[in-house]
Amino acid sequence: MRAAAYFQQYMAATRQGQPFDAVAVREMGLQCREWLARELGQGESGPRWDATVAITHFAPSLKSADPRYGKQPGTASFCNDDEALMSGARLWLHGHLHCQFDYRVGGTRVICNARGHARKGEPAGFKPRELIEVFS
Repeated sequence: MRAAAYFQQYMAATRQGQPFDAVAVREMGLQCREWLARELGQGESGPRWDATVAITHFAPSLKSADPRYGKQPGTASFCNDDEALMSGARLWLHGHLHCQFDYRVGGTRVICNARGHARKGEPAGFKPRELIEVFS
């Protein structure tokens, strides 16, 4: 929270005329997670969906932590701990990180196909034409 507070103050972020500080960002994140939990909790039964795919900006698991930095306090700025929600999706796509991942948590496949920064060599594993199939 201290790092986030510093960053938000530095950026002078506002939302609807109010400071968009670390507390406000956390509150919005919790509201979004509640919504996502409700949606994923509905399951795939019935005529609603053939398969559920979750797409989020932040990673849903610490398994997506950038291996160059590992798990440290700043990791919370990139990865959430949403593994408890994963059973509601067959595939979970995420961004925000600059490295690539393809792993499973239970029956959910998690993919991050980030391009990253060329100057840091991060696009080496990027697959610009990747096709991901979700089978029902």
